[in-house]
Amino acid sequence: MLAYAISLMQRLANAALPMNAAPEELLQDILTAAESPQCVDVCSQWRQCMGTLQRLAVCPSSRHNGAKLPRVLKIMTNLRSLDLSSEQLLGRNYHYQEIGENLAACVKPIQLMSALLDLDLSTLVMDGSELARFLAPMTGLQRLRLNSCGLHYHEAVSFFSSLKGHSCLLELAATRNNMRCWGASALASALPFMKNLQVLDLSTNNISSIGMDALAKAMQGLHALRVLRLKDSAICESGVEALGAALRAMPDLTELDLTNAHLTSELIEVLAPAFHGLQLQKLSLSNNVCLCEGAMALAHGIRGMQSLRWIDLSRSMICDTGAGALALVFASMPDLHYINFRLTSFTELCEEEAAEMCKRLANGRQGLEYLFDYREA
Repeated sequence: MLAYAISLMQRLANAALPMNAAPEELLQDILTAAESPQCVDVCSQWRQCMGTLQRLAVCPSSRHNGAKLPRVLKIMTNLRSLDLSSEQLLGRNYHYQEIGENLAACVKPIQLMSALLDLDLSTLVMDGSELARFLAPMTGLQRLRLNSCGLHYHEAVSFFSSLKGHSCLLELAATRNNMRCWGASALASALPFMKNLQVLDLSTNNISSIGMDALAKAMQGLHALRVLRLKDSAICESGVEALGAALRAMPDLTELDLTNAHLTSELIEVLAPAFHGLQLQKLSLSNNVCLCEGAMALAHGIRGMQSLRWIDLSRSMICDTGAGALALVFASMPDLHYINFRLTSFTELCEEEAAEMCKRLANGRQGLEYLFDYREA
């Protein structure tokens, strides 16, 4: 393996390997080889080559040479994308304590990366205040992923309040952190400073109606937003009205995920008019209570949305009448190729009704995938 690592280093030094990605699975062997007397001739060339790399993905655990990682990061002065998430190690034996210790040693080299634009710290559990101090100098970041980082409500408050200085962010993903209303309110105070944000993913954070109300009002200034994911959040009436106002100010929005957002038919009726004029390509309202009234309002709201390609209305308690109204609207959407009606009906569609709906939806299109339940006649 040492001989192979030396050969790999020579190829790196001679620029025979792509320079846009580091071979993270062989980083341990490369670092071991770099310290070998057999590598003296190529070591300086290799260091120069590593300095040109722009993307690296490696977990800072001792099992994957986290102790040596700080030395490598000091060399990578032109790094633009850094993935330190431990998701790639799920199912293996490693210790969060070791990861934390090794990550602490990486803080200074990372802060000195002036070209860094993309940082992924997902699944690395960190104290909110420490994370805020870590990211404070990195105001040029454009993409920040903090999924499953243990930012529970008290940790989230101390961290999200510090994001006001990160006005260059284009993407912020902080899923599965259980931030609740306190963390959501803290993030809401920082969102007005992120005028260029294009992707916001806050799925599965146990955000209450109070937190969603604050977020919805803060999102009214995010005119560049393209992707908004609020799965598993609780939206109340005032929050729906604020979210509707925010959607009307997002002309470039292409994806909206409101799965399990506690939406009732009355709330969907309030929200649906905000869909007029949007050019959504992907919409999920799964696991909400649409009923007939909500489905009819939704059908009216998305009528004319020729851009729609994917829609999920599964487990939304849509009756036959509502499903039929939606099917009529879907039939006029030429680019729609995925429809999920599974487990939506109070009274399941009979076989003849299902066949007629399929015919209506297909409408000469190729590759249409539709999912729904019906009972045999």
